[in-house]
Amino acid sequence: MHTPQQPLWLAGEALDAVASLRRWDQARQQRLRRAYSTLLAISLSAFALMVLALVRAGTLDTAWQEGSNPAGVVRAHLEALNRGQVRQAYELFSENYRRKNSYVAFQMLVRHHPQVFHTRLLGLVHPPADSEHPVIETRLLAADGKRYVARFTLVENSGRWWIDDLRWSAMGRFESREI
Repeated sequence: MHTPQQPLWLAGEALDAVASLRRWDQARQQRLRRAYSTLLAISLSAFALMVLALVRAGTLDTAWQEGSNPAGVVRAHLEALNRGQVRQAYELFSENYRRKNSYVAFQMLVRHHPQVFHTRLLGLVHPPADSEHPVIETRLLAADGKRYVARFTLVENSGRWWIDDLRWSAMGRFESREI
């Protein structure tokens, strides 16, 4: 507003300066909102990736903990196959098994017969506790509705159990088919 002591042109410049400051402040607030939005998006993405990494690490840790007993290794192997984690399932095999059977061959087998490797465990026969090479027999219901028997031979090495041999057959008869 113009006062009698102040020249008229000074009042116009003051109004322009105030308007300029308001525009600058609005632009600054917009930049801050964009920066906060970007920061929020990056934080949420990082959180999601961290949760995913922890879940995967937790899954792997569970498999290693279950390696402390033969039945745990068998369950971890079947669960990994059900989740489609072929590499994790393969890593539960012993060094001896892996020398004889490559990962690529195992992966191809699982890919060509996915209905067989998506199973529900119907039963598990535990071996005697003092067995050096326990054989665990599982009864499985596959995604294709067929029933199978899988026999896992296990060995202990470095304080944990490994699958040393695995044979599947249709339930009712046992054909020695190695995978």
